[in-house]
Amino acid sequence: MKLSPTGVLYSFSSMRIEDVKHFVGYIDLPEDVRVFGRLTGSELQNPVCGMPVKLAAVQPPGSGPCFVFASASQEA
Repeated sequence: MKLSPTGVLYSFSSMRIEDVKHFVGYIDLPEDVRVFGRLTGSELQNPVCGMPVKLAAVQPPGSGPCFVFASASQEA
């Protein structure tokens, strides 16, 4: 099954790594699938549940497969 590249932020959490705040969250896709991923981009520095997000990357260089999402209003 092919999944949509856009979804809605269901829930999120933040963490600090060396004084830099990072966000991760669960994204609901239209196919009734929920995925976990990293949130990136300046518009996601203050995430809000229910905001639209867009898949930005699936496998960043040097890591295993993961989902990375940016605000749907930004270009990925």
